[in-house]
Amino acid sequence: MAYRDLIRDWNKATLAIERDEWQSALTILSGIREGNSKIYFTMGCVYLVLGNLEEALKAFDRTIAKDERLAIGFFQRGAIHVRLEKYEEALGDYKHALNNLRGNLVIDYTQLGLRHKLHTWEVLYNIASVHCRLGQWEMVEKSLDQADRVKPISRNIKLNKRSVFDPIELPEGIVFRPRKHDVEQLSMKDFLGKPMVISSIIPNDSYGGFEPLRPQVQSKSPYDPGFPLGLKGYHWVLFNFNPQSGSEVEGKAGSVVFVLEHGEDGWSIVIVNGQVGALSLTRSKENNLLNSIHRKGKDLDQLLPPPHTTDLSPRLRHHQSPEEMLVQGM
Repeated sequence: MAYRDLIRDWNKATLAIERDEWQSALTILSGIREGNSKIYFTMGCVYLVLGNLEEALKAFDRTIAKDERLAIGFFQRGAIHVRLEKYEEALGDYKHALNNLRGNLVIDYTQLGLRHKLHTWEVLYNIASVHCRLGQWEMVEKSLDQADRVKPISRNIKLNKRSVFDPIELPEGIVFRPRKHDVEQLSMKDFLGKPMVISSIIPNDSYGGFEPLRPQVQSKSPYDPGFPLGLKGYHWVLFNFNPQSGSEVEGKAGSVVFVLEHGEDGWSIVIVNGQVGALSLTRSKENNLLNSIHRKGKDLDQLLPPPHTTDLSPRLRHHQSPEEMLVQGM
């Protein structure tokens, strides 16, 4: 079971307990396939309220199996053993609880999600309550004397050494709750939102993730039947090219250019050395001036980032020959 789902169901169960919907809380807790010691403790408390002592005992058995140092777990299981009149087992649980207090007069479980403090004197008092049921009055007197010495003055509980008295149990509704931080994470908002494609060279592109430039295969140039016009991105320059006009850029053999647009007339709009200009696709019908990049199976688009450029001028969108420029200038 995913941790997020576990926290969600655990929190739903504790909210149901706050509304005194014990059966609903039990249904939710029973749906958690692999809980922790705190969840099984909470389940045991719910069974206890519903009066199902056998199932409550099983739940606290699982609690202690998950955490053998949880003093409050032994404390609660001892109370169930008393109700079931299993006094020797109850005495053993209370002694384990006392040992797990590790000499502390009190353990505050608030930081662990349980709004309760377990006092040493309460454990000693419950030990005495078991001894009185076994008729061991000397042990009753000894345990009560020990409890009286460590009992806070503010606790007004009369310790009767010669009568049968019930053990102290956790108040109804005191259960372990998930951490507040974990619960808040369940309702976190996505402030970034979902990425959306604003502009793409690929028609009907709706991809919103991150990946290298993807090839776009269209028609082939009549000047070079083997060169895909739609393959935009980085390319090698195989032969030297000297510009003949201001709209053209120089291409040196072995250099890398970034192709922005391909034209059917054998020219491409490229970025080279930070300049945008026209570059001929071919020197003849047989020789490619540009060649798509492949190095050890990886496109150069994966090796180099796309260059930054502004919008192309109208003159560069369709390359003009020197003769066309001369005619327009007349």
